[in-house]
Amino acid sequence: MKKHGFIGGENFDLVEKGDSYVILRSVASEETLAIYPFEYSFTAKYALEGKRVVCTVTVENNDKKVMPYMFGWHPAFALFCDGGAEIEDYVLDFDGKSMLKQVPLQQDPFDPAVRNDFALDCGRYTLCEAEIYANDTLIFENAPTRVTLLSKKSDYKLALEWSDNTPDLCVWKFPSHDAMFICIEPWSNLPSRGNDEENFDTRDIQRLDSGESATHTLAFEFSI
Repeated sequence: MKKHGFIGGENFDLVEKGDSYVILRSVASEETLAIYPFEYSFTAKYALEGKRVVCTVTVENNDKKVMPYMFGWHPAFALFCDGGAEIEDYVLDFDGKSMLKQVPLQQDPFDPAVRNDFALDCGRYTLCEAEIYANDTLIFENAPTRVTLLSKKSDYKLALEWSDNTPDLCVWKFPSHDAMFICIEPWSNLPSRGNDEENFDTRDIQRLDSGESATHTLAFEFSI
């Protein structure tokens, strides 16, 4: 299986659409069973609700055995569209949280047992291009399920919130100053250990019994 899983590269069928929403679905195939030996259904709904965009995915176990899985959102949001010139012109507001637990990624193999205290200034983190690059990505365990991206240069605001079953948060930027976007990604679990062989019987991962399903949501709203 590739680094970011496989579902993002699968074909989806149109299930239903309306004036302000669309529902898409992908199911197991011979190709997916070769790398992920489980019968599943993955349904995604994207809806415009007032000023909010609401994204909902439902993972269903159609197999006869327990199905382990991990899910992570991977949205990217444009920066510099409001007069800001540097990534440091933007801050992430963690809803009053004073300290986060950072899981450092720059290890080989990655050790998900290590935690570092990551202090916030009045609940906020000023985006730092050099710091994000130095860590490859910033990963926070059990982060708040609501965060707001604010600009120091204007009234620009991006408010995001997501379901409790995606408790880990990744903040990532493509390693180029010309890449004018930031990724704010809630994940259900931490990444694999890299070089170590996975044991899915003991791995900290989501699991669904036969016939069971789970829903993950992400909603965001822009204001300028």
